[in-house]
Parts: sequence; structure tokens; C-alpha cells
Amino acid sequence: MDPSAPRHSDSSSLLEHLETLYPLACTLVGPEDAPHLLRRMAEDTAETPSTDRPADMEGWLRRLLQTARDGQAPSEAAVQSSTADETKPPDGWRRDAAEQIIEAALPVALARCTPQERFLLALDGLDAVSASSPAEALGDVADTTGLEVRATLWTILEDILSDTEYELVDETLSEEAFQDAVDDLLATRYPTAVPQSLRARLREPLQSPATADEETAPSDDSKSLLDRLPPRPEPRALLFALLIGTLVLAGGIGVSYYTESSSSPSTPSQSLVAVSAERASSVTPMLETNRRSEAAAFVDSVWGRRVTVPAIDEAELEGVGQFRATDDTKTPVFLHTDGTTRFTTFVYSYALLSQIESDVTLSPELRDALGTAHRVVDADGETSGRTLLWRDRDDVFVTVAPSLPPDSLRARLRPQG
Repeated sequence: MDPSAPRHSDSSSLLEHLETLYPLACTLVGPEDAPHLLRRMAEDTAETPSTDRPADMEGWLRRLLQTARDGQAPSEAAVQSSTADETKPPDGWRRDAAEQIIEAALPVALARCTPQERFLLALDGLDAVSASSPAEALGDVADTTGLEVRATLWTILEDILSDTEYELVDETLSEEAFQDAVDDLLATRYPTAVPQSLRARLREPLQSPATADEETAPSDDSKSLLDRLPPRPEPRALLFALLIGTLVLAGGIGVSYYTESSSSPSTPSQSLVAVSAERASSVTPMLETNRRSEAAAFVDSVWGRRVTVPAIDEAELEGVGQFRATDDTKTPVFLHTDGTTRFTTFVYSYALLSQIESDVTLSPELRDALGTAHRVVDADGETSGRTLLWRDRDDVFVTVAPSLPPDSLRARLRPQG
């Protein structure tokens, strides 16, 4: 057969199996570079004489795909983005996994940063200052740089993530991709769109009369304005006016003091553990089900949250309830029972905890203890092991079982189902 003759069977064989080969190529190099790999494979196919091809065409094409991948040069985009190993082919699978890990861990890491550190990270994202000199914009307030804050964030992530997860993220994500992930989270948590009500509130003071310096500055009209002022009051009339004003002011202060002293003091904030333990018995099911998948789908449809429904040994899921943390905030609650004991599991997101922190607080010690995902934490010994907490992504779970013997709850709890 003439090698130069067109090989119609080459294209037909490859295209027949393209629906199988394309997903395989994506798993090898990612969707971005899969077309390059398949093009290289097509060239290898065309160079192989039909007499040398095995009967199992699909199996041969799969092996050819792997061979093409092993001999493929990195794409231009991969070469530009790789700083560690320019000869290593891009791996979309690793990149996607690293991005998912960062997306889940960043809310916890940012929660452990100080407000000023979060401010500097947001400032970097807005390009308001260079990362090396934030003091130029902040003056004496800035005692650290954007680069140092990102280093601190990496240290927190190293503490939160497992060794395998941290190694994958560190090797796969570029500094630019990491900053993009931080920017995306901050933009989601704190939207940049300015509310119209805020514009209206700021417009009033901005349109207030001129400052005292401007009012006292000499001008051509100052004389005419003074001429139009009323005559200076007599001393006796002025004294009488001052006396009346003093009496009115003293009366106002007295009424204010009486009102404040007689009113009930403001309610101090309660701990998340105490509130959960107190309200556990009052939660009733909104949905009755013993299927964890149905409970998770219900939470997603009502609250727009994807959470993992925990399991408890020798207990059955009873349903999903709702807890009103404040007038404006509600959170899902999973209910289990073993026939004699009721298990109530509250699911608080970090975003919700930020909204209700003036009423309900999570102690710094518990926040630190929850830094490791799925680690079951006792509630500071407040409830003798009858209330346990753990974290999954950016959700804090609080399970209450007040009638259990001390510490037996931990042995039966399965946070990941």
C-alpha cells in the first residue's frame, strides 16, 4: 500500500471512539490540553501502517493515547504557568482537586486571621497598594505587609489541612491562583456593590454647611451678613436665657438617667454550646425521614447549603428541623433517636456565626480546636461529654444528647456518615 495514499480509515477509526477517548484524555492532562493530546495521537495514528494495527482498535487507541501523553511536550499555557518543573505535563485533575481543597479550607483560615490581616488581604485584591508597601496607604496602622499576611495564611492552612492536602495545594496552585481564591471568597462574603441606602446616608453629611474655618474666613459678604444680625441682647435677658437653658438641660439629663437606670440591662451574649444545649429539646421536625440523602437534599432546597448528614451508631435519623438563632437567621437541625435517647445536631455555618456573634458566640479556644476538619471536640467540659462539636468545610456541627452517660456520645458519633 502506498504510504502517501489518504487513509480514510485513520480518521474514521479515531472519530468512532472519540467519545471514549476524549474523557480519558481529560483525565490525563485536563480539558484545556486534551485537544492537543488527541491531535498528537491522531498524528501517531496516521503514521502507523494499517498492516501494523491490531484487531482490537479501541484498545490500541487507548494505549496510543497513553504513549502520546508520555511523549507530549507541555503546552505553551502550561509552560507559562509552571514555575516548579517546566518539563512536567499539566495535570488538570490535580489542579481541580487543589482548588476544591482551598475553596473548603479558606473560610476557616480567614476566620483565624485578625481583622487587620483580612483587611490587608482585601487591599491586595483591590490593587489599592503594592504588597510590599501597604504603609504608604495605611500610615502607622499597618505593621505588616501583604506578603507577610499571605505567608501567615499559608501557615494557618498548613495547620488545617492534612499533609497530603497541603502538599498537593502547595505544589499545584500558583501564588496568583491562591490570591484569586482569596479574592473570590472575600468578594462573596463582602460584596463590592454599594447599597443605595448607604449612599443616601452619606449624602446628608457631605451636603452639610461649610466648616467653621470656611465660615470664619474673610470674604466680601461678611460685612453685610454682620449688618443683618439682630442687636446684641441685654445682659439681664442673656442671663435669663442661660438659666432657662441650664434647667432644661439638667432636666433632660435626669430623665435620661432615670430611664436608663430603670430599664432592664442588655442581654449578654451566650455561648454557642449553651444555646444549643438549651434549645435542643424544643426542635421539632420540618421533614420526617430516615434517609440521609433525602435530608441532605431538603437542606439544600430550603437553606441552599450542601452539608453532610452525620450518622450515630444504633440510632436512626428521625428528620430535619429548624433552629431560629435570631429573628433573622435560621439554621438546619438533624434529629436522630435510638428509641430512648434523642440526638440533636445543629449545623452552623461560619457566615451565620458572624451574623449572630453579638448574641451567640463561639469561643476562640473552640475555634482553634475546630481547625482540623472532622475532629470531634468536647465543649470545654461544660456538658460532661454530652455536647460535641466538629467542622466539615465551613460548617460547625453541634450534637447534643443530654440523657446519655458521660462520653458515650463520642464513641457512637460518625461525623462523615
